[in-house]
Amino acid sequence: MLNIPHLLSALVGEAITVLLDSAMRPGFQCVASMGDADDDDAALNRSKRNRMLAYAGGGVGLLALAGGAVALVLNMGPSDAEVLAQINAVTGKYECAQLGVEMGPSRSVRLSGFARSAEDLTRLGEEVRAIKGVGPVEIAATEVIYPHCAVAILFSGLPAVAPEAGPKLDLQSADDTITVGSLMKLNLRNVPFDGYLYVDFYDRQQKVFHLVPGPAVTNNRFPANASMVLGEEKPGGRVYKTVEPLGQQVIMVTASREPLALGNRPEIEDAKGYLAALEPLLTAAKPDSIASSIKTLTIVAK
Repeated sequence: MLNIPHLLSALVGEAITVLLDSAMRPGFQCVASMGDADDDDAALNRSKRNRMLAYAGGGVGLLALAGGAVALVLNMGPSDAEVLAQINAVTGKYECAQLGVEMGPSRSVRLSGFARSAEDLTRLGEEVRAIKGVGPVEIAATEVIYPHCAVAILFSGLPAVAPEAGPKLDLQSADDTITVGSLMKLNLRNVPFDGYLYVDFYDRQQKVFHLVPGPAVTNNRFPANASMVLGEEKPGGRVYKTVEPLGQQVIMVTASREPLALGNRPEIEDAKGYLAALEPLLTAAKPDSIASSIKTLTIVAK
């Protein structure tokens, strides 16, 4: 980092030193004259005066150079690294968000990932655009409401597994949409090891429905690669009828070699309390002892 006061002092000092040293240096060249002594003295004085003006001009030039150097330093502005650090500081303060930052030519910024509300996304754009030195800003991040954002963050922090090695859950329909008021049926398959399955449905009203274990499936221990249908209409079974609000829903499936110490839980509860109990159990588990997957589906109008 340049020391601006020191730089200015050094440059100005150099200019003054050159000016005074030159003016006081003995041995000015004599001016030849064919006139009398007075004329010679006048010519000599004019020569000295011109020499002084020349050195004074040089000093002013050095002062201008010093000012230019200071102006250059002051106009440099923040570096790319400093701008990026400020952007990361802004994105890092948003709760239930997972945001990526890309900086392109002319310090253009692209923000990807998700935040928990449209309001957060709007405020995020305003704060990033207000940072000095930032170019055009593109908000490519999407809205992912709570508790879905919390589930996504929890899932992203777990050990990654290949699709064939994780638990599998599919909606029995042509795509991942289901009409409101219809029955939801899900095909469930265990991982390639014996263990315990946990199937949790997170709605848009901050609630979680425990499908497995639950009233229909009290014993959640499954052999390797075992499969079953959830929501099947059969004696002793349980059906799941979709209701409003419309929109995206999230189901998280977790397989564990050992039972998770979640205790006895109600079929429906607040997602916040359940996630607070589930997260430390999953993050503390050995990487090869758990496997999770996420399924999203959308409830649409009739």
